[in-house]
Amino acid sequence: MGNDQGANRRKILIVDRSFQYQLIAKFFSMVAVGSLLMGSVIYFFCGQTVTTVFKDSRLKILTTADFILPGLLMSATAVIAVVGMATALLALYMSHRIAGPVYRMRQDLANFKAGNLKKIFCLRENDEIRPLAESLNDMARDVQNSMTALKAEADHLEKISGELSPKAREHLRALKKVLDSYHV
Repeated sequence: MGNDQGANRRKILIVDRSFQYQLIAKFFSMVAVGSLLMGSVIYFFCGQTVTTVFKDSRLKILTTADFILPGLLMSATAVIAVVGMATALLALYMSHRIAGPVYRMRQDLANFKAGNLKKIFCLRENDEIRPLAESLNDMARDVQNSMTALKAEADHLEKISGELSPKAREHLRALKKVLDSYHV
């Protein structure tokens, strides 16, 4: 896909707001819970040891857990902020690669349902659900071929309609009307 790749690039990152925000929130929550859990485990295991430190020019004896608590809180906050934001951006990008093609396929399916059988499902080469679009394209081609064959048979019947009964001609007109609503 050489030069036209820029033309196929989606401009809007938030395509399916609900799905994308939920995915981002879940990934961000995993980072936050993971960071807090790691800090809690370290704090718990350090609770049984003692550390001596000079604080304010005085020798103090503290549990190691109390000594490292401020550092744990600051590092957990930093990890949640930095890694959480990176994770949120990655989740936005990945959800866009799923939600964008799904949005596009919904539009194509609406056109297909409205009778435009010429439209095929066109996704970018690196879209995540391209195999699904290819399967839908195979189905659409089968429907197009069937509709083309039906239209050809209806046209043939119309040519020999003089040989048909009035009731059969009426049914043929109704059939042609239905077939003409599809664009192949």
